[in-house]
Parts: sequence; C-alpha cells; structure tokens
Amino acid sequence: MPEAMNFWKKHQTLLFLNSATSESPEWARVKLSTIFELALNPVTEDYDFIANENPETLVDKYQPSISQENMAKEGDSCFDMLWGMFYGLPTGSEAQKECLVVFPKGSGSPSSFQAWKFTATLVLGSLNTVDKKITYDIKMAGDPTRGSVTVENGVPTFVAAVA
Repeated sequence: MPEAMNFWKKHQTLLFLNSATSESPEWARVKLSTIFELALNPVTEDYDFIANENPETLVDKYQPSISQENMAKEGDSCFDMLWGMFYGLPTGSEAQKECLVVFPKGSGSPSSFQAWKFTATLVLGSLNTVDKKITYDIKMAGDPTRGSVTVENGVPTFVAAVA
C-alpha cells in the first residue's frame, strides 16, 4: 500500500477472509468485488427519561455488515473459498470465517493501517451465471478487535491495539 493514502480510493480499503484457522490464517483478499459498503446497522432504543419532555433515542450497539458480490474467477483465492462454501451449503459455525477490514487510515507508522478483525457469518445469497457472480453478506458475529495491519506482498499481519 502506498504511504500517503487517499481515504476515498476504492482499492485502498482492504477486505480479507480467512480460509484456514485462527492459528494459521490464510487470508484471501476480496478483490474481485464490484461493491463495498460497510453498513453499521445501529440498534437503537427509545428512552422516556423523566428529565425530558419527549423520548430520546440512544444507540445500544452496532451490528456491522458488508454486502458483497464476488466475480466468479477460478483460481482467485476468495472465489475458490466461496465456491466451496456455496457448494457445501454450510450452516451454523461452519458458515463463520474470520474477517479483516483494513482502513486506509494510518495508525502511527507510515506502513501500518487501522483495522478491525472479527468473526463473521457469511450468508450466501446467489450464484448468477449470467453476470458470473456469487453474492453474499458478511455479518459481524460479536465485537471487532481493533488494531493495526501491515500488508506485505499481499499478506496482512494484524496486531491488536493495546487497551
């Protein structure tokens, strides 16, 4: 990644899915997608505090998700993993993968970037053979671990932030 990053360049927010285990991760970069929209999906609740005339809406938590459509290109590590899942129809914990979102915003050093690492439930959607795409949603399961990532030769290394 270049040192001076423009936050709004689409190719500089990186998304990875772990196709192996937490102990020996094999990060497959989601790079053949035509969309990237990280939705926070706030969960709110209205409270009718005695000090206020009208109820007040407060945010209880966020349930981030990312809708994706990945081009079907055999040999692409992300597509190959998704195809295996699509064909196998995983459910429950078998549909969960580690996910890494690398934001193009530095975390102190010129080659280190802010990131979230979390367990994600991959909700498979459809296989479109005309447009050659698999659609799926990445839904955050639990809370993200905030930290930083360096990417060298396409391989990310995540370091959790010190609390």
